[in-house]
Amino acid sequence: MSAGPNAVGSDDGGLLSTSYLDKVHHLENANADLEFKIKRWYENFGKGNFDGQPETIANITTLSRTLKLRYHSEVALYQSVELDSISLRSLGRVDSEQD
Repeated sequence: MSAGPNAVGSDDGGLLSTSYLDKVHHLENANADLEFKIKRWYENFGKGNFDGQPETIANITTLSRTLKLRYHSEVALYQSVELDSISLRSLGRVDSEQD
């Protein structure tokens, strides 16, 4: 019985070659190990449920929004102060010209 081009154990690079299946098996094991490590990390540091969004990510999202609002508030305050400063300078010029 002759093995076809995609038979298990063929060395012609077929889709189901032994070396391909070995690589797939190795990657599956590595992936399972990585998933276990990620789950353990979230249990220890994530303060959240691995099946849902961890609290740390929610906290980071909230912090990001808060910082964005603060930034825009600071920019608006800066612009307001800058306009007031320009107005005061122009009033100072007008007063000095009237003296």
